[in-house]
Amino acid sequence: MDTNKTIAIVVEDDEAISDFFVQTLEAEGFEVHVARNGVEGLKMIQSDRPAAVLLDLALPEMDGLTVLRKLGDAPETSTIPVVVVSAYADADDTRTVLDHSRNVRKVFTKPVRTEDLLRQVRAIVAGR
Repeated sequence: MDTNKTIAIVVEDDEAISDFFVQTLEAEGFEVHVARNGVEGLKMIQSDRPAAVLLDLALPEMDGLTVLRKLGDAPETSTIPVVVVSAYADADDTRTVLDHSRNVRKVFTKPVRTEDLLRQVRAIVAGR
């Protein structure tokens, strides 16, 4: 791993969506790692300690809410910032996500505007 690059992890089972996120983040200079399910994503987040995580909620093997709970429960991952990008759209779903994790910085509904996503990731990396 190139320690000069800022790492972002995409946890998304839809290949077309994850490819879009990878291209978008790599164009911004990120080293991007991809996990296709919640179990793989959690392990990757725990080992890589990324600057930012893009997380879907509807994942195989372990859903995104469970990933968020486990991140928040462990001191070493409780401060890793997460941007949720999910098909879940209503206010109750967003409230549930925010109630279950202090890691979550923003919740976007798919499809997300590229500019909005990048603005949020840049703010996270800048420490805001």
